[in-house]
Amino acid sequence: MRFLDILRENKIIDGVEVYHSSFTNEQSEQLKDYCEKYGLLMSGGTDCHGGKKADRKIGIGYGNMNIDEDILRNWEK
Repeated sequence: MRFLDILRENKIIDGVEVYHSSFTNEQSEQLKDYCEKYGLLMSGGTDCHGGKKADRKIGIGYGNMNIDEDILRNWEK
């Protein structure tokens, strides 16, 4: 995770996309732990680009993609 360390140390990022349909559960957990350790915001890639995804709910995606609403609470602060 050296790349993320460089970005975080130089205050280039506020957060990381932790949840994405191409990530494994293990990858998402590693990213979540990283964000919690360094106080970074978490997000997920379930945005809708229309067409095939028009029937999808926000926060729910392909595979096991299901973003917990708890990660949004930090965005409110």
